[in-house]
Parts: sequence; C-alpha cells; structure tokens
Amino acid sequence: MKMKSVRILLILLTIGLPLISCSRGITKLTNPGSIVRVSADDQMLPVALREKYWIDASVLTARKINREGGPHNHSIELPQSEIQVCYDTLVRVYNAKRLVARDEVVDVYEIHAREFPKVYKCMIAVADTTSWAIGWAQGNSSTGNVIIDSLAEKYGLSTKTPLPISGNQYFGALVADRPINIAALIPILLSIPGVIDAWTSPPGGLPWPQDDIKAIVMSDKVEMEFIHGGPGTNISWRFRIYAIGLVEFLEKDITPP
Repeated sequence: MKMKSVRILLILLTIGLPLISCSRGITKLTNPGSIVRVSADDQMLPVALREKYWIDASVLTARKINREGGPHNHSIELPQSEIQVCYDTLVRVYNAKRLVARDEVVDVYEIHAREFPKVYKCMIAVADTTSWAIGWAQGNSSTGNVIIDSLAEKYGLSTKTPLPISGNQYFGALVADRPINIAALIPILLSIPGVIDAWTSPPGGLPWPQDDIKAIVMSDKVEMEFIHGGPGTNISWRFRIYAIGLVEFLEKDITPP
C-alpha cells in the first residue's frame, strides 16, 4: 500500500496536477500554476481591511501614473477607475481561499503596500510673515489665500491641528480627507508666495526590506507581487489576476540571509 501511494504521488508530479492539502474543510492548492476563479465581491472582508486595501490600491495607482509620466503631468485627483482595478485585484486575492499562498500573504503576514508615494499627507513650511498663514497657525480651515482655500475645499485639505512656529516659519502636516496624488500637489504648493517648502518623507527605515505590494496593470490582467521583508530574509509571492476572475499563483521566492 505504501509503494502504491508513492507511485500515485509520482504520477501527479509528472503530469503537473496541483498538490493539495485540506484545512478547515477547504481543499488547498499549494503549487505554482494553481488557478482558482473568484469574484471581486468585498462583502466578506472586514470593514477595516477594505479601508486598508483602498489605501493600498491608491498607492499602487499613484505609483503607476507618476512612473508613467511624472507628477507634473497628472492631476491631483487619482483616477477612481484605476484605483478600483487595483482594489478589485486585492479583493480577488483575498477571496482566493483555496490557495495556500493567499493564506500566507493575507492571514500570516498581513501584507500591505508601503505608503510611498504618499496619498494622504505632506509636510509644509510657511514664512511666519505670510498673512494668510496666520489662520492655519491658529487652526482655522480658511486662510484668505484664494489658491490655498480652493485646494483645501476641492481636496479636503486641512492642517488638522494649529501649525506650530519654528524659527521664522510655520511648520506642520497638510492632510487630505481621501487619497490624492500628493506628488502632483506639491509643485502647486511650492508656487504659492509664502510657502518655503513642501515635501513628503519616505517611509521610516528599518535596516532591512519592509513589506510591500507591487503591481503591473495590463488591459486584461494584473500581475501582483506581495513582499515580506525581515532581518536577513525576504519572501515574495507572485500572482496573476485576470479581469475575468481567475487568480493564478505564479511563484514563491525566498531570499536567504
């Protein structure tokens, strides 16, 4: 009987059928090349995870449009249709519960995109002699500056808290109420008289690679890579997600110490 089981396993490996394991009553597909069909229905996702995936999708969209043409060539508003494509892709990976690789990126490591470029916040420094900045410094939503107030109204920008003064400038964070293309906002802020500087900071650094998601969006599919970084080890999982609802696990790569 033992020899017969070994022979069956060898046959499965030879013809390339998926290796499976069973967990909680669900047949799990473990090998690269495994494909499942799922929907982009997000009703089974916790609300907090939906919000995180929408931020992930916004970051991936901002990366794509800034990579393709530079922030100066794009609007501050991120295209909702492109965010939706990335969001639906993430939801499909979540819903692909028959894939063991899905469990690793969703449940075990809880991987999300590093927020760079920023889609919510930038830092701003304004000369303390600038009359319109006084309102901001006092925590008011209106400044009296036409450009600033127009941007604030259109994109939900605010300082959240009064801007503290440092040296000869007001200094603080400018925050949007929804994901926007911060990289396209910064050149406009820098053109306003009184603004000394506006910038975003890269994600805080650890001495090793950090978790991230990368995406290549095509007309009929998205290739998505989930990366888990840690001291000495980097793990990545690659998926190909088709617009028709198929999720294909491509490969898992482990970089040793």
